[in-house]
Amino acid sequence: PQFRDWVLVPIVIVMFLVSCFRHYLVNLVVSDQTPELDTYKDKQLLTRSQILRRNHTKISKTSYQMRKHYLYEKLHKEDGQNASPLGAMDSSNLSEAMKKNMAMIVSQILLMGWINYFFSGFVLVKLPFPLTLRFKTMLQKGIDLSDLDVTYVSSISWYFLNLFGLRGINSLVLGDSLFGEEDLIKAQVSGNMGNQAVDMKKMFLAEREELDLIHHSFELDEVEK
Repeated sequence: PQFRDWVLVPIVIVMFLVSCFRHYLVNLVVSDQTPELDTYKDKQLLTRSQILRRNHTKISKTSYQMRKHYLYEKLHKEDGQNASPLGAMDSSNLSEAMKKNMAMIVSQILLMGWINYFFSGFVLVKLPFPLTLRFKTMLQKGIDLSDLDVTYVSSISWYFLNLFGLRGINSLVLGDSLFGEEDLIKAQVSGNMGNQAVDMKKMFLAEREELDLIHHSFELDEVEK
């Protein structure tokens, strides 16, 4: 009970409060940016073309040719007019992304240091289901006991479990716009810490080629035969 009251529960509460503080701090520091209209138009144009390619068998050949001609001309026109890069990286976007990342990184460093200093070596939880030895290194970080059952969870591992486990609660309490740990990890893995530019010319050209490759066939052409 003492471990529960003075170690287990405080870690959960502190991590949740830090998430709340970070969320409101980021909202104060980061300014809202309205995406450009051209970006929406380019995305919607590509989406309409993709929908047509997926469902072309459900419309007649005449309807398909009309839509294909319209989209083909629009894609060619946007291509010739130097279509705007989707999510182009500029100094403002990079600055906003860096602010979010710094708020996340600093808060996690402080939390990790706090848990390492006060609760290092504590065994907090025993899982109610069996696990294989592969989970031992993940669940018992900071504890070097080879004979300890794998179902026991150390304080450091409890911190990492809460790092992802509290994501759902944070989203319910703080809203879907929360910039959480998963977003940071995905950005680090993909190398996309800022909004990288996408060449819309290449995307339009590829979409036109996809339209050219389609051999239209209407599903109801032989329905009366």
